[in-house]
Amino acid sequence: MEWSDKPIISNGWLIAGLIVFFPIGLLLLLIRIILHYNLKVQKSGDMKAGGAILLVFFVIYVIILPLVTSTDPEITWQGTVSIIVVMIIFFLVPAIILLWQSNRRLKRLDDLYSLYYNLIVDRNVTKIEEIAKLSRQRRKMVVNDLKRMIWLGYFDGRVSEYQVDLYHRKEHRSDYRSEVYSGSFEPKAAAVTPPPKPAGLQPKDVECPGCGSRSVVQPGATVVCDYCGTSLVYPTKAAKT
Repeated sequence: MEWSDKPIISNGWLIAGLIVFFPIGLLLLLIRIILHYNLKVQKSGDMKAGGAILLVFFVIYVIILPLVTSTDPEITWQGTVSIIVVMIIFFLVPAIILLWQSNRRLKRLDDLYSLYYNLIVDRNVTKIEEIAKLSRQRRKMVVNDLKRMIWLGYFDGRVSEYQVDLYHRKEHRSDYRSEVYSGSFEPKAAAVTPPPKPAGLQPKDVECPGCGSRSVVQPGATVVCDYCGTSLVYPTKAAKT
């Protein structure tokens, strides 16, 4: 199946338009965005191109700004700061947002392809209208996405405006996951908790025969009194009354 991830208007034409006359480049980018309305990968490329253009212009203006301010004594440092803030707001921030959104869209596209695969191969949903409804995508966009999936080798088949025809099915890892989630696998035996051992000797509060202070002594241990230095031994027998 013929498919290409290349944009309808190449980046070379955009760069040439920006160099010759800035509005021409922006107009070409706008036309490309309109033509890529139902093409997710190309739309992500448009956002990346737009972000790159804004970033390049921001860098150019930052380089030119010191030259302009040095030749024009009327521009104060407050004016220079204001110009920098304006450039950050209108060039740098949108550039970062567009580049971030471009990468984010590509990651979400991988998840969407997994959903398409599950619907078509695992659940045998082949009607484009039903796939579009379950995936919450436009029909034309679903058709283009499925054509690209076949081009990438996700599955072998043919896509029309109404349905997907698979040439043969492939095993999918979700088969194993479905068994696990449905409870058809053999569960492991529950672990048996051994009964608790009987409690041993407990620490005791021992009175010092030298000064009368009291200290806690662990079983089998000897403690030195903090006040008089007398050794206190854990009592092994109850005191006689």
